[in-house]
Amino acid sequence: MKKYLRYLMFIQMMKRICSFQNYHRRDVSHQLMLRTSSMLMSTSSNSDNATSRRRRIAVIGGGASGMFAATAAADASSSICDVVVFEGTSKTMSKVRISGGGRCNVMHDVTKPLPQILSSYPRGNKELRGLYTKRFTPDDAYDWFTSRGVELKTESDGRMFPVTDNSQTIIDTITHAAIKAGVEVRTKTKIQSVEWIDSDDNNNHDNGNFAINVSSRSATAAKEESKEYFDALILATGSFPIGHEIARSLGHK
Repeated sequence: MKKYLRYLMFIQMMKRICSFQNYHRRDVSHQLMLRTSSMLMSTSSNSDNATSRRRRIAVIGGGASGMFAATAAADASSSICDVVVFEGTSKTMSKVRISGGGRCNVMHDVTKPLPQILSSYPRGNKELRGLYTKRFTPDDAYDWFTSRGVELKTESDGRMFPVTDNSQTIIDTITHAAIKAGVEVRTKTKIQSVEWIDSDDNNNHDNGNFAINVSSRSATAAKEESKEYFDALILATGSFPIGHEIARSLGHK
């Protein structure tokens, strides 16, 4: 069940990021809001003064979903947006590192008919069907990795692994894609809270409406606290309580 939920959350993020890409190609100045059980993407309303600066997108959580979402957002809006990933630990994608016994079972056999793939998820068949067919299909996932040089193999049970049998291959691929897209990754950086500041209450309208209180550790292990402003927020915190706390603080139930 836990594996299914993690996979569903990942697919949900892929769906929303595809929508986000199309959205920004049309007009970045409108409001964008995403609400899911563990993730939230929101953007503040545009103000007249905001057109003079680059917009900022914060991604809270440096797991596979967070890194992938950050890369997709940066790819879609690199000319007008800066994307920053906040990760509380010293490394990103730590769960990817241990998945599949350290080999990382990336996906399932893409040559199988969709109904057969969906049959493996009896509790989420309906939700996954729409996501698989409309936004980010198994073939899309396969193409994303193979186009970046990852050779995949299919084992007898249908699970697909990198031919290296090493999860580091997947971590390196996602990391390199993020770097290429211009994503800034900050490790050892924890989010204490997020505040929404209405434009009428924001003394500096050039700032985004999401005020994020950040706590980080420097090279000397000294704790530093700061407040940064962003126009959009992506929660990719998985099962960590902070994601749900932030969502509730912003008015989501």
